[in-house]
Amino acid sequence: MVKLTNLSRHARSMLLFGAAVAGALFYTSPILAQTITWEIVPGTGGVSSMYPQGSDPDLFGANTVVRRGDRVNFDAEIDKQYVRYSGNCRTRQLFILKTGILDSTQQPRRIVQHEKGSWFTASLYQEKFLTKACGVNR
Repeated sequence: MVKLTNLSRHARSMLLFGAAVAGALFYTSPILAQTITWEIVPGTGGVSSMYPQGSDPDLFGANTVVRRGDRVNFDAEIDKQYVRYSGNCRTRQLFILKTGILDSTQQPRRIVQHEKGSWFTASLYQEKFLTKACGVNR
């Protein structure tokens, strides 16, 4: 382990900058797998007042979850749209990192960084996704 006091001011700055960049990379980390493996989220889809004809269940990216402590990043397919969330398992808060559309193979395309978002409390519906993501031990 390197003691910060033994480093020059420039070296300390570069080390601290590198740590900050590493934290930012986790925060906006892209999906890790080439192809997302989707799993059905129980309690989603079906007949509702919004979809009287019925809708397909929504999906969770089982192989793209990144978890560090209470923080978790994960992919979701909600109403045939792609969303990458960052979540906090303790506070039950979410932040939308990216959105996009899905191609015919259910893989994200035209992904855009979600700008000017903020943390918000997960709805009862979003809780189902957050609970699934927080249950992953990686």
